[in-house]
Amino acid sequence: MFFFAAGFLQACQQESKQTQSKLEELIGSVALPDLEGAAENSAGGIRKVSAVRRTGESGSAIQPLPDHIDTDLPDFSRYEDIRKKKTAFFDFLRPIVRKENREVLKERAYILLRWQRFRRGEELSGQEVQHLHRLAAKYRVDARYPDGTAFFRQMLIHVDKIPVSLALIQAAKESAWGTSYFARKGNNLFGQWCFAPGCGIVPRRRPEGASYEVRDFADVSGSVRAYIRNLNSHPAYKDLRMKR
Repeated sequence: MFFFAAGFLQACQQESKQTQSKLEELIGSVALPDLEGAAENSAGGIRKVSAVRRTGESGSAIQPLPDHIDTDLPDFSRYEDIRKKKTAFFDFLRPIVRKENREVLKERAYILLRWQRFRRGEELSGQEVQHLHRLAAKYRVDARYPDGTAFFRQMLIHVDKIPVSLALIQAAKESAWGTSYFARKGNNLFGQWCFAPGCGIVPRRRPEGASYEVRDFADVSGSVRAYIRNLNSHPAYKDLRMKR
């Protein structure tokens, strides 16, 4: 866990040097709700915090996604040159991670727009509240819209992008650069488990009495999507989300 946390923080620092989506222009314009200072502020006013990211601070250009992203895992075992294999693996996976991150940022933008309206005292529609609650369930947020500021703070902590460099490093380590059995058979680059019978691939060396399986995915994007959601939702990664 220490190694993973250190890698997470290092990846966050690297990612701050690059801008990946125009959505961050919107995201950077809204402050994270501050629970500790909220009661001391005037009615309806929430103090802004310094952790807000803004597009353009690093001076980097926004990187557009390619028109077509291949999500079928190539045969990386064919590479004899290790450097070429690593480069090919990263070049294949990077746009997939960026694409899945962008989908998360769209959800974050939806939350932030409602947070802006909530701050102004505007009432959200029942449909909007239902959608917020669906996102809360998806990301295991233990709060509801009636909780107000506490709800939006938790949502914004959970629903955010994952550093691309972190995903690349973890995928390379867990999948042996895309050549492991579970990567080849189930497009599983991160070693995700599942527990319903028939949900995945039964490991050959699974301990007697164990019931877990290794999830299989239709393509690599499914594995990346599950990985990002896991980091954004599982209680084990609470500290990582707070540091992010």
